[in-house]
Formats: sequence, structure tokens, C-alpha cells
Amino acid sequence: MEIRGGRRKFCEADDIALLKEALAHNAHVFRRGKLTEKFEEVAVSLNHSSALPWPTNCKHCTYRFKLLVANFRRIDRARSSDSGIEEEYGEKDQLLVDIVSAIDDTEELTRLERERVFRRDDRLAKAGQEVRATAMERKESGRSVQDEEKGEN
Repeated sequence: MEIRGGRRKFCEADDIALLKEALAHNAHVFRRGKLTEKFEEVAVSLNHSSALPWPTNCKHCTYRFKLLVANFRRIDRARSSDSGIEEEYGEKDQLLVDIVSAIDDTEELTRLERERVFRRDDRLAKAGQEVRATAMERKESGRSVQDEEKGEN
């Protein structure tokens, strides 16, 4: 579906509808390479439900979602440094708190998994270096694995 038209002004209800659909489709905790697919599902749902006064597409949904999350993070950092008083959150802010928390958790899990893979790769590389060093020692000394095994028996 081709979407044409001017600038769209999202109101609070439009943002809430977008955030609810993103949560429903888990578009905020996507796997690498699946962002477009997830937000395409969100756009289709929004178009079928008539939640927005205009037709939308994946690009609009993704852009608006990322903008909402970025603005919320910025505002939340400012709020946290302003005072120690807990602030009241509306529906939109509560949805954003849940979404940002899930995004942060997913990013942390991804980071931990990458570290685990890097540690495993480092272990394998060190083991390979040790095997090579041992082989080079044997070659220089003229010994073979069979000679060493005979010496042990």
C-alpha cells in the first residue's frame, strides 16, 4: 500500500495505539534483521483497527516508535536527576517505561551472549596457539608424538 500525504501529527491517543500494538507484536524486542517485519505487522494492525485517522506503513511506525523511545529516555534522565520524588506516569509514559525496560533487558542479554561467544572464541584461539607451540617445540627437538608415548610406557 502506498502512503502519500503531508506531515502527520500524532496525538497522545495515536501514540498510545502505536505503543500498544508494538507491545502486542513484540516489535520492541526484535531479533536482528526482523525490525521491518515486526513493524510491518504493527502497521497492518493499526490500519485494520482504524486506530489512526490516516493509513500508515512500517516506515512511519518505526520512525515514530524510535522517536517516542528516544524522547522518553531523554526526559526520564532529566527527571531522575531533578529530584528524588517519584513522579506520576500517564498511560503513555507507563507503556514507555515497560518498553524501555524490555529493550534494555534485551540489549543486556544480547551483550552477555556476545561476551560469552567472544570468551569461547578466545579460549579456542589460545588452545590452538598452545597446540601450535607444542608442535613447533617437538619439530625443533626432533621428537614425535609416538616417541613421547613410548617414553611414558
